[in-house]
Amino acid sequence: MKLRIVTPLSIEVDEDGVQSLRAEDASGSFGILPRHADFLTSLAISVVSWTRADGSQRHCAVRHGVLTMTGGRELVIATR
Repeated sequence: MKLRIVTPLSIEVDEDGVQSLRAEDASGSFGILPRHADFLTSLAISVVSWTRADGSQRHCAVRHGVLTMTGGRELVIATR
């Protein structure tokens, strides 16, 4: 999957090859894998974690925001 995390001032993350992502919204923690259905949610203040193709993990704190999954392969998080 392709992951982009954007703020009003910059693109903080722009990565291809993301294997999975974990985030949190008002209903709790959730995971997204490749080919997930299109999805839109409002994120809670939390840490977003993802696994890269090489198995390494990355993390990014978000202060609210919106996560969209499009076409089963493109994730975008817009946050402050």
